[in-house]
Amino acid sequence: MFIFVRLTHLGEQATAKVAQSAKSQSREKMSANPSQESSDSDFSSLSVRELEIADNLVEGLTAKEIARRLGISFDTVRTHVKSIYRKLHVRNKVQFVAKFLHARK
Repeated sequence: MFIFVRLTHLGEQATAKVAQSAKSQSREKMSANPSQESSDSDFSSLSVRELEIADNLVEGLTAKEIARRLGISFDTVRTHVKSIYRKLHVRNKVQFVAKFLHARK
């Protein structure tokens, strides 16, 4: 039991570090290229869990698969996805992936 809890905690720390790194890179991009400020700042507004779900969406996983992978309910994934779409000003997965890929350039 302790090992599982410890590994879960380490996973959360790693996810938090990845999210912080992504936010830092986003801020660096904004200062280097002000024309992409709005799309980069949109991604920096996502929470750690939303970034984790966004990564899974980009991998092509469905909400059910993401729920299983992260050990959360399907409805929780749907709530996070709706929040991601709202924050990024997109209406569906196609628009989300397009915006994600554009922001990576």
